[in-house]
Amino acid sequence: KFELEKDEDFCLKNTVFNLQGEDIKKLLEECNFCVVMAATLGGEIDTEIRKMQIRDMAKAVILDACASSAIENVCDNLQKHIEDEFDGYYATRRFSPGYGDMPLESQKMLCNVLQTHKNTGIAINSGGLMTPVKSVTAIIGFSDKKQKRDKANCENCSLNKECIYRKEGRNCDDN
Repeated sequence: KFELEKDEDFCLKNTVFNLQGEDIKKLLEECNFCVVMAATLGGEIDTEIRKMQIRDMAKAVILDACASSAIENVCDNLQKHIEDEFDGYYATRRFSPGYGDMPLESQKMLCNVLQTHKNTGIAINSGGLMTPVKSVTAIIGFSDKKQKRDKANCENCSLNKECIYRKEGRNCDDN
C-alpha cells in the first residue's frame, strides 16, 4: 500500500517512483492510496513455450495464449483479494506500465520499488521487458468515492489515434 503524493511529481510517497503519463494520474486523481502488485507464472512456462515452438508452432501459439489467459486470471484473483482487504474503499481498474501514455520504461522503476527480482523472481531484461514473460505489474487505486471502472480499451485511451499497437492490429493488453 502506498500513499499518493499528488504534487507536480505525482508519485508513490516515500519512493522515487513518479507516475508518468496523464492516464494514470487521471485514474488516481480521486484516490486516497494505491496498491502496487506483481504476479508471475514463473519461468517454467517460458521454457515450455520455447520447447513447443521448436516442435509444433501451432501448439506453441495455443500454449502462449493459454498462459496469457492464466496470468490474467491470477491477476483478477489477486486484485479481488486486495480489494477484499480494503473493504469500504472503491477500487479503480488495474493499470500497468505500457498502458495508454504511461511509458513501458516505468516498469523497471516499479519493479525496483517492489523488489520483484528478490521477492518473485521477476526481472527486467535488456530490452525493458519482464522475465519471466508471463508476468504482470499493476497499480490499483483506492478511494472513499465510487470509481469509474471502465475496462481498458482503445476507445478510452488517450493514445488511440497514434497507438503503435493499434496500427499493428493489436492492443496494449496483448503484450
